[in-house]
Amino acid sequence: MVDSEKTSLKTGYKIVGSYIRRKREALKLSQRALGQLFTPAVTTQFISNVERGVTPLPPNHIETLAQALKTQ
Repeated sequence: MVDSEKTSLKTGYKIVGSYIRRKREALKLSQRALGQLFTPAVTTQFISNVERGVTPLPPNHIETLAQALKTQ
């Protein structure tokens, strides 16, 4: 993977994370409350990392996140 591809991926992670944060805040959910909706629960640090684009959202969490953020 070349540097421009890595930069594009990181930008994409940040865009997704920003969307997640906006939806979570609009629903008045804390990062902790959102994390508790996963099985098993995820940490506030994980939610924070996803929202900041540091950690990509694992595919196995997409359905739970979509339901929690009422995007389905």
